[in-house]
Amino acid sequence: MKGTLRVAHSELFRLVRSRSGLVALVVLALVSGVRVVAARLAGGLPDARALATGAGPEPHATNAWAPFIDGWSMGLELGTLLLLVHAARSLAADRTNGVVRLSVTRSSSRAALVLGRALLAPLPIVAVVAVTGASAFLAARTLFTFGPIVVDGYELIATHELVFELRRTLLATGLPLFATFAFGLFVSCAARTPAGAVTTALTTWLAFDLFKDALGPARIWIFATFAPTLLDRSAWSEFAGVARGYSDAGLSEELWRMNLFVPGPWALLWLALACNLVARRAL
Repeated sequence: MKGTLRVAHSELFRLVRSRSGLVALVVLALVSGVRVVAARLAGGLPDARALATGAGPEPHATNAWAPFIDGWSMGLELGTLLLLVHAARSLAADRTNGVVRLSVTRSSSRAALVLGRALLAPLPIVAVVAVTGASAFLAARTLFTFGPIVVDGYELIATHELVFELRRTLLATGLPLFATFAFGLFVSCAARTPAGAVTTALTTWLAFDLFKDALGPARIWIFATFAPTLLDRSAWSEFAGVARGYSDAGLSEELWRMNLFVPGPWALLWLALACNLVARRAL
């Protein structure tokens, strides 16, 4: 669409110079790191009896994988909400302050207002995943020891298997987060004010999160099921069980395929609806 790259370039300039974006990344890093520290304080230190006998903490309590994944997933849960808020506020705020009209007068099509922002979406998504992961990893490596999952002296899961599962989990994260961003853009086009857009997006998202279990198996056809949320049912929730040695945890092949198949069409649908709304509504 005409002007898509111009809009994306403008959004990139604003994003890079945004102090609020930098503050958000710092907060996400702190949340991930503090979650790992809390795991250390709660279960990684020897109790009074262990101190009296000179024993150290239990072996499973010193393994870094579980607190690492807990910290990373908690940062992603908050990061998902921030991505949604950023997308929901984007067009609605620009429409209110007149920036949208300026873009159109500079030969950008109306669809480009949506597609340019969607084209830039991978940048904040990657930033959120990278910052939360780095913070959780540094804290976990400092306070714990990475190694295989061992229970009663028996190695249940080797380190290379955990790394493979982590890679699958990361691959399963990108599309759901992009679909979440696209949903935020749709709400931004539909709402009349930035506050209304943010409120509508968050309310809808949190309402689904609270009641998605009531949908039963049908919830796997909705993109938000696969994104990290407060009541998480995503690949991160499954990996957290793997990191604790649960035999029934792990992303099944069926859920893996659905995770890769479902969010993409939803993202395209939200973007198509957003482009249609922008084309029909007054700017």
